[in-house]
Amino acid sequence: MHAGMRRLVGIAVVAGLLALPSAAAAKGCASRDVRAMLHEAGQGFNGRVIALHETYITVVAESTYVDSIRFDETVRVYGRSLPAVRQGRIGIVVRRTGARWTAGRCDVVPGWRMANALSGMAPCPAPRVRVASVRVEGRTAHVTLRLIGDVTTLRIDSGRTVRRRHFAEPGFSMIVEKLAYRAAGRYRATFRVEGGFGPGCGMQRRRYSTAKKTIVI
Repeated sequence: MHAGMRRLVGIAVVAGLLALPSAAAAKGCASRDVRAMLHEAGQGFNGRVIALHETYITVVAESTYVDSIRFDETVRVYGRSLPAVRQGRIGIVVRRTGARWTAGRCDVVPGWRMANALSGMAPCPAPRVRVASVRVEGRTAHVTLRLIGDVTTLRIDSGRTVRRRHFAEPGFSMIVEKLAYRAAGRYRATFRVEGGFGPGCGMQRRRYSTAKKTIVI
């Protein structure tokens, strides 16, 4: 592994799904392994977007590939219409062009994946889900789920209804889902997560994990 990959400057991995979404990678970009992208470009970082402009974005760096960008440094990255969300987290591969850091639309990956790569881990670990606890109040079950790895989508089948949740920023998290039922009885609830593919993951295919729980109302 490239020596710079092991050089973590600042905070590497955030242990939760943030309420604010990270930048989504641009449509039409081939999915490449972010570690190879970093090696080719020579620099990249994970951070929080604080300003958006048509021709650049401004990011506070949290962890970097090499120390030409420092922890907590405010970095302006030039590029037209870079996919980002203000106050969201972002991973971005950059190149030095004169006095400027520059990037293209396809250089953007979810911040959590970039942080994993910068800490020497696989950027897109397999998604997993576990039922941590169930608390029933009346005809509502409060189910605490532990999401592990690169989770981007959660499918919830209560045994009566089906719905989905999508996460813009993958990562580890504990969440509580409320399952409402019209009548007393025993219901088999199924929770399926998917992820571990897409921007920064290279050629990895979509992966799944399922947890089931009997709910007694």
